[in-house]
Amino acid sequence: MKKLSLFLLTFIMLLCVSASCFANQPYKHPDYNLRTVKEIHITRIDNLEGEPARSFKSDEHVETKVLAAVLQAAGKQKLIAADETQKPLPEYNNDKNNGRKAFAPRDLEMRITVNHCGYSVVAVPGHFEDYTTQERHYYYDKDGKRHYWTEDVVRQRWVPESFHPYAQLSLIYNFYDLSDGTLVASFSDSRSREYENDPADGMLNRSLKDCFKKIFKK
Repeated sequence: MKKLSLFLLTFIMLLCVSASCFANQPYKHPDYNLRTVKEIHITRIDNLEGEPARSFKSDEHVETKVLAAVLQAAGKQKLIAADETQKPLPEYNNDKNNGRKAFAPRDLEMRITVNHCGYSVVAVPGHFEDYTTQERHYYYDKDGKRHYWTEDVVRQRWVPESFHPYAQLSLIYNFYDLSDGTLVASFSDSRSREYENDPADGMLNRSLKDCFKKIFKK
């Protein structure tokens, strides 16, 4: 029975490890070799935040911060990134037989969708919490000499109501073939962190670092 329990526990742990390894993996078109990409054209950043909500404060400058993070991440991956968000979107040639299609492209178009970027405020109501303290007890022996012993005592203390921020970030990065608009790669990422109110301060940079590393790894 013990061997069976150990086997089941080991199997469950292996499943958890496997799930974590395959989680948050990018989509990559099987016909494309993305190791040849040298330049990224950033053409669009869509912000889908919508109307501000009372429970969630979105970043008003998210488009600018996302663009800056993309340029920085691309440079660290030794890619040239061009900001073309102020230009008209590229017009694709839908003629599949034009002979110009490259399955090892040098340039790609990048479009980004921001589902949300900001923070909510979490309220923790006032409550009692247990804490352990050591108390010393004294006694006297038959000769009148004082001794003591200690014991752990569990007591309670009142913790007043508190509020803390909870930063959240959710984005989708899509990469397209500039010749005909074929989606060649995509990476969606969601992150959260307690006690932070600015997802662009570190969390956004880590998201884009993972995106470029996983899609364009050499």
